[in-house]
Amino acid sequence: MDQRKLIEFMNIIEKLKCNTRHSWTSTGRQESVAEHSWRTAVMVLLCADEYPELDINKVVKMILLHDIGEAVTGDIPSFYKTDEDELEENNAIEYLLSLLPDSYSKELSELFAEMNALETPEAKLYKALDNMEGLISHNEAPISSWIPLEYTENLVYGQKNVEWSEWTKELKNEIKRDAVSKMLKAKIRAPYQVLAIPFKVEDGVAKFAVFKRADSDVWQFIAGGGTEGEESFDAVTREVAEESGLAVI
Repeated sequence: MDQRKLIEFMNIIEKLKCNTRHSWTSTGRQESVAEHSWRTAVMVLLCADEYPELDINKVVKMILLHDIGEAVTGDIPSFYKTDEDELEENNAIEYLLSLLPDSYSKELSELFAEMNALETPEAKLYKALDNMEGLISHNEAPISSWIPLEYTENLVYGQKNVEWSEWTKELKNEIKRDAVSKMLKAKIRAPYQVLAIPFKVEDGVAKFAVFKRADSDVWQFIAGGGTEGEESFDAVTREVAEESGLAVI
């Protein structure tokens, strides 16, 4: 690639270091888009042993480039993003790729098409870790940076994108446990009603946090939730017991 063209392209995507996300660091400052992409790429590298059959280099490319359009549009939180916003970001990606030599433009256009289709295991892993890194960041941030809808969103966000793999499902469960612990320590209740169910253990009592939306009769716990026909506290309590192997007191 021509040196001057490379520098000009770097000048554009430098904005990824400037544009902030709806996510804060543990020190209380907003993180940049670039920081999110960097750490998600590290996540991919560190779980490569779980997916020996995948093209991990391709997944790293996906992660590093997935938010490149935000150099032009800035970041919009997923829960506020509209179809119009998605179109604007896709147009920004097309514009940025058009600035590259044809060989790069073609290769990366195909990569974005694969990412958007979410059909290959590489695309599914990219999407799952993209979501999970964001949740980890929220758990690391001061809870004062959370807005009320995130008391719910941080428990359910990205769930459908981890279902393709047992490893990503368990990663989601671990992150959810951290979110539950953070909210319990902060005495967060709305928009969930929270109960701690005591269970017998050999040397004492273990408690499992159970949540219910304020507008719902469905109880959920940190490792799962009720299936169809199991929408009562008793049903989900039994599910917790089965999951843990402990007896309800």
